[in-house]
Amino acid sequence: STGNLIVAQFHHDSSREKDPQLHTHAVAINATQSSDGKYYSLRNDDIFSNQKLLGTIYQNELANQAKKLGYEIEQRGNGQFELKGYTLKQLDHFSKRRKQIIEAVGADASTRQRELASLRTRKPKGKEIPREELQEYWQAEAKIIGISHPQANPLYQKKGGDLSSQGMTQTVPPKTKTPENSNPDNAIDEAIAHASERNVNFKQEELEKFALSEIGNYSWRDLQRSIDQNQNLLKAKDNQYTTLTALNRELDTIRMVNEGYGAFGQIAKTKKVEEQLKDKELTEGQYNAVMAASTSKDSIVAWQGKAGAGKTFALNEFKQIAEERGYKVKGFAPSASAAKVLGDELGIESQTVARHLIQKEDNFKSQIPNSLPKQSKQSRERQEQQMIIAHLEQSENSRQIWIVDEAGLLNAKDTHALLKKAEQESARVLLVGDTRQLSAVKAGNPFKSLQKAGMETAYLNQSMRQKTQDLKKAVDSISDGRIAEGVKILDDNGRIFDSGDKRAELIANDYINLSPEERRKTLILAGTNADREEILGQIRDKLKEEGTLGAETSSIRLKSKDLTTIQNKYAHHYEDGDVVMPLKDYKSLGLEKGKLYTVSQIEGDKLKLDNSNTVDPAKFHK
Repeated sequence: STGNLIVAQFHHDSSREKDPQLHTHAVAINATQSSDGKYYSLRNDDIFSNQKLLGTIYQNELANQAKKLGYEIEQRGNGQFELKGYTLKQLDHFSKRRKQIIEAVGADASTRQRELASLRTRKPKGKEIPREELQEYWQAEAKIIGISHPQANPLYQKKGGDLSSQGMTQTVPPKTKTPENSNPDNAIDEAIAHASERNVNFKQEELEKFALSEIGNYSWRDLQRSIDQNQNLLKAKDNQYTTLTALNRELDTIRMVNEGYGAFGQIAKTKKVEEQLKDKELTEGQYNAVMAASTSKDSIVAWQGKAGAGKTFALNEFKQIAEERGYKVKGFAPSASAAKVLGDELGIESQTVARHLIQKEDNFKSQIPNSLPKQSKQSRERQEQQMIIAHLEQSENSRQIWIVDEAGLLNAKDTHALLKKAEQESARVLLVGDTRQLSAVKAGNPFKSLQKAGMETAYLNQSMRQKTQDLKKAVDSISDGRIAEGVKILDDNGRIFDSGDKRAELIANDYINLSPEERRKTLILAGTNADREEILGQIRDKLKEEGTLGAETSSIRLKSKDLTTIQNKYAHHYEDGDVVMPLKDYKSLGLEKGKLYTVSQIEGDKLKLDNSNTVDPAKFHK
């Protein structure tokens, strides 16, 4: 990284079809000078991987300059904009090259297909026409189709010279932006919140992409200054950033584990656990896991176990030991389905981690009668504090154990909050999961990092699901990372064969030939979504033939837009036809919890809904 680049810029203002089209060609010379005075060739992979961002930076600067001239702009999505005052029909009239490309590959073609079509359909540039002649022709054409050109803000004055002259004053048109994003510093704060929601480490380009998703609001230079001065950003390895917030959260999570070493007495003595597990059909891993959880003095321990290692069976044994000694065992999991399974299989009270975390002090405050005699504010606050303390003391006296299943799916923020709540309620925590499975959607993998930090962990590595020796050996090899060895065992035992192009049909036939009871216990794994749809289609057809499935019906399935919490606040991330479902009542917006509202139109930074309400999405999370 030298900081030096030689670029030749060529500004053009017409397309090959001689339509008005302002654009710039930038030719980078393949040489850069380092601090030692030597020249080196360039590495261009970052330029290719950030093509869209570079284009957006250009469009953003162009939009800013247009606004400085006093024009208003309208965003068109994908980092594009137009001057406000032209209709889409008028713009299409002066977009003959676009029409040629769409006629060649269709309106739904991919970016790559359009690029290829652009190369195939473009004509030789031909003879250059003087700009004055082109402008006369354009104005005559505009007059024919009834264009009335938008006017720059009349208060804008140029004191002389061209656009690059220094002597100018300007009046910028009114801006329509959300209050949280009204300056570059706030924009970068929002960008950090967006980038750090799903990743602990992120590149600077992620911040730039988010801040420029609404082009024309900030200059590139101002955004760079805000990034450099942001107090929450920390440089990480590989030219990435992390945040001070994430670092402090991780340090505090590790602190809770460290301070939990030896913080409690044993749930049961070793000899008692040995007696209780005597004659139980447990694997070595199951036995060691139950023993570790039952005799540990730590507040937080973990079970690391592969799928099919019998964690549920072992948990039942541990639960029995704990309950017999007066402990209240509760279950938690990242998802509602996992929480239900855990509760059903262990016979304990169980809920999602998220649900548990939102049950805060408000629950206790709501128990205070409003009909009490007039109280001072201080008196009421004292009463609230006393109720909270009483609740915590009750929790402590109940001697709680929290079993957290699928712990590998917990993100850093929720794990920290859960352990913090356990610390406040003097509850012991058993984290159960597998670091080799998928991690959380949101940022962080604390289950893995806490094990590295020294959290007491028992390992259940013996698979219980496979009933034959060859399958057991193959699965153990593959789950331990010895893929080739595992596949060879399967192949040597005749468990791999080439189905050609009839794989879906063969799988469907195998499934149909099972009894109803066997079908309920059978999982079908597919490598891709296309494979899954093909297999399901064939199974449905065969179920119809045997009469198991009845008449067809059509339904509309909603798919999440997969936006971050911050992206949800901005109207430009929505499209006509999108569906909004509030997770709580928003009386001020006229929205009810759980009801579906279709976006009928985007109006600036507002959404027009099918119930005639116009809402600001920035208020959805308040």
